[in-house]
Amino acid sequence: ILALTLVSLTFKAQQVKYYLTNSGGQPWGSISNVTAMNQAFGPGNWIQGFFQTVNVNALLQPSVCLIYCDGGSMAATSMNAFLVANIAAIQVWVFNGGRVFLNAGPNAGANMNYGFGGTTLNYGLWPIGPYSSPGAAVNNAHPIYVGPLPITTFTHSDNFYCHGYITGVGLTPIICNTTTPWTTSQPQPPLSSKVILASKPWGSGMCLFGSMTNTSFHSPQP
Repeated sequence: ILALTLVSLTFKAQQVKYYLTNSGGQPWGSISNVTAMNQAFGPGNWIQGFFQTVNVNALLQPSVCLIYCDGGSMAATSMNAFLVANIAAIQVWVFNGGRVFLNAGPNAGANMNYGFGGTTLNYGLWPIGPYSSPGAAVNNAHPIYVGPLPITTFTHSDNFYCHGYITGVGLTPIICNTTTPWTTSQPQPPLSSKVILASKPWGSGMCLFGSMTNTSFHSPQP
């Protein structure tokens, strides 16, 4: 689903795409995000960068059409630090036409401020999260499900499909969690609070916000 999520944002082929994560290694020790970028744009047609070292001035240029940030697992700490330092400038870049995908299935830290008018990745011990599977499409006709890359189901499962959930104003939910939280002895929060993936327009640009783990945890794939 990640590759088609990226493609659904609509890009110009000649523009630059960035994938950012922690310099210490890929989230959850999996190359599935790299595989998804290759599926979406082709090998060599995107740039791998790191939260700790990326040149932010080069990143936030009109020639760049996508910034995909993934803070899965222990990368959540470095992603949070990157956003704290740069979210104001990122918001301006998106307002002027950029596309940003902020996603983290954390295994460290606490809530993460995704910006853009108070969007929050809620993470921590129950009742905040983590949550497991499945995730369900809110709208089967969304471009993510009808685009050029195949997705075989509208329900996405397997253990720990997501960690936490997204809240904020002006969000359009794309995938919501439909099961009990990690600690099943407690009553679960309402489904309306358990958004896994959502979009939001921002000026002439677009944001995607997620709490998904790597697709290496998802079933079926992609």
